[in-house]
Amino acid sequence: MVRRCDLCGAELPRGEWLAVRYACLTSCVPILQGQHLKSMHRSFYSIASKRAKLVTYTSGSLFLIAAFGLVTGFGIIAVSFFLGAMSILAMGTLYRSRLLKTHRCG
Repeated sequence: MVRRCDLCGAELPRGEWLAVRYACLTSCVPILQGQHLKSMHRSFYSIASKRAKLVTYTSGSLFLIAAFGLVTGFGIIAVSFFLGAMSILAMGTLYRSRLLKTHRCG
């Protein structure tokens, strides 16, 4: 399977393709290097990494609070924070897809 950059169409290895598609893997949790993303699509990377950090850390915090609420027996609080975290992730996914569309070359 040939993986192509969602922005410019260049053929990429799996790690670089994931870095372009999910900027949080390079900026928030530095699992991937994302050299193609950083060198070829700097404007996209700067915008995406700012939003990715906000979404990742906010949803992660809400998930932790939900887990704490579940462990301590506050089910209503746990469900509320879980739904909040899921909403943030859904909004982040919509923003990511819009950002990819607006920065696509050609």
